[in-house]
Amino acid sequence: MFDPFTYLKNKKCLLIGNAVLDKEPNYSDYEVIIRMNLGIITKPCDVWIDNLVNQAHSFLLDKLGYYPEIKNIIRLNAEKNGKRMERMPSVYKPYAWLWNKEEYQSMCNQLKYQRPTTGLVSIYWLTNFVECDLTVTGYDFFKTPNRYTMETHAVSGTYVYPSHDINKDKYWIMKWADQGLFKLI
Repeated sequence: MFDPFTYLKNKKCLLIGNAVLDKEPNYSDYEVIIRMNLGIITKPCDVWIDNLVNQAHSFLLDKLGYYPEIKNIIRLNAEKNGKRMERMPSVYKPYAWLWNKEEYQSMCNQLKYQRPTTGLVSIYWLTNFVECDLTVTGYDFFKTPNRYTMETHAVSGTYVYPSHDINKDKYWIMKWADQGLFKLI
């Protein structure tokens, strides 16, 4: 099974969100490229944070016709008392490192936010549990659509699902960036 702590330790890492980018980063400046959710579609990708729901895994399979081959998988979403951890295609389960549900709930309690986005959870986890030099890009607090789906939510009419409080995302991520816990480009 993938050991993210050893793999990422002391490495220069780039976490790429799914916002529309004006310009692709210079990937050669980083030792590890980390993509989230549907970002697995784009290369390079050394580590995949897969917090996708069942429908999104189906979207991925339908769009590509196959599941991308990757063995460095992290699953951080432990909602519903950890039940969300197991909801992934069986092809990925042997490779996925699963976060501790108690630590996930502790994060939610600390942030006073029960449905954080994958971006916020990823940044929190990487800055609190992993010794790496982190840079984040492609995360614009849903000012632009997800570049893989270009979806507008049917109920809210926005690019973000109504279950997420994007103001909390922005508050915490900007606070951590201002504290120098990671670089934001």
